[in-house]
Amino acid sequence: MAKDPKQTAKDIVDIVKADNVVSYTNCLTRVRLNLKPTAEIDLDKLKATPNVMGVLKPSPTELQIVLVPGFVQMLHKLLGN
Repeated sequence: MAKDPKQTAKDIVDIVKADNVVSYTNCLTRVRLNLKPTAEIDLDKLKATPNVMGVLKPSPTELQIVLVPGFVQMLHKLLGN
């Protein structure tokens, strides 16, 4: 498993596409994304990303990504405000 938070964050942004994200929140190990209704995310590819511990999709427009501790902050920086 890769230990580079910057690369993991870039991989996630490439899969999710920042333009698909309406808003997001996070805690220490989880990023919760609210997506556009038209967003199509390759969940299998996301699950196979190094340092991604799990992926949850509680609704068609909500996506939760569980990460190894310490990786959420880098993803937060890449997604911007």
